[in-house]
Amino acid sequence: AEAINSKIIKEIKIQIPDNESILSFQSLTDPIFQKIRHNVFQIQTLEKLRDTLLPKLMSGELRIKV
Repeated sequence: AEAINSKIIKEIKIQIPDNESILSFQSLTDPIFQKIRHNVFQIQTLEKLRDTLLPKLMSGELRIKV
């Protein structure tokens, strides 16, 4: 096995995409990240609602008609 040293690292070729490819990738991924942010916000809202309602339901302070 060969150790990794600075010479080996300097020899590694890294592909850097052109601006058109970056913009194309961004146009595909932006909606996904927007959905993720929206989902995180919804999760936080639902967690707060759960944390508010659950103790009241467990104590009987709040009742639900079924």
